Amino acid sequence: MRVKGHSERMRVKANAYRGFKDNAHHIGIKMGKALGLSSDIIEQALSLYDKHVGKAPRSLQGTMVDCLYFTANKYGAKITIRQFAKNLKDNYGVSTQPKPRWLKCD
Repeated sequence: MRVKGHSERMRVKANAYRGFKDNAHHIGIKMGKALGLSSDIIEQALSLYDKHVGKAPRSLQGTMVDCLYFTANKYGAKITIRQFAKNLKDNYGVSTQPKPRWLKCD
């Protein structure tokens, strides 16, 4: 049985993250700004992304979302996982949920 609207959600997700590998930093900066994060926090998140992208247990975009969320909270920008996902949904049409537990073990 197919979930109604599943293929449409997949198309939206594919369009939102098209070319992510080649444009990860650019997309990460756009995501960070859309979330209202400072340039310093975004820069730290991109550095964390670069450090972990090859060994992360998540997709490229999931890893970026995790790094942005983890860094934002580390530097005092208190934002919940739900707020983060809702903001991404509002700005990109995709609500990739942060799951940063794997970063805390590093």
